[in-house]
Amino acid sequence: MKNIFTLLLCFLVFGAGAQELGIEWKVLLGGSDTDAGHSIVNTTDGGFMVAASTQSSDGDVMTNYGDYDIWLIKLSRLGEVEWSKTYGGSDWEWPNSVIQTSDGGFLVVGFTYSDDGDVVGYHGFRDGWVVKVDASGDLQWQKALGGSDPETFRDVVEVEDGYILAGNDGSVDGDLEGTGCNG
Repeated sequence: MKNIFTLLLCFLVFGAGAQELGIEWKVLLGGSDTDAGHSIVNTTDGGFMVAASTQSSDGDVMTNYGDYDIWLIKLSRLGEVEWSKTYGGSDWEWPNSVIQTSDGGFLVVGFTYSDDGDVVGYHGFRDGWVVKVDASGDLQWQKALGGSDPETFRDVVEVEDGYILAGNDGSVDGDLEGTGCNG
């Protein structure tokens, strides 16, 4: 095994008199290639959603579309895998942040270099990528945003009428034309 993505969740366990820290549970996930966790959030059912990147196509990773893919893992409150799915194309996808949405699904933001597979609307070089899945991990929609230079999304929050994305934009053309953010 080259690298294994290790997810070690530690919960504080306080004794009656002394304040002792202890590990309530831990889980090791991944395959025989490079896998890494990038973001984790509590879910409304008391579990956790992990956004990871993976190059594996074995072990806990059932599918790899090529190079790095975004890998979502839904864990129960006890660390048991409830479901695990990958999203991407033949090139490189990377998650930076995941949130649970008000409809019970999940939204992942990051970037993509692919123009195939789950990625539709790729503009070139590297696009910021938004992936929306339902509570079971089924893809509801995705959006590649960018231009001829690199973009990436680093974080997201849900607001009353949509989402606010934070990231960087290197392009002066494409979806973000005229923003001139460049960093």
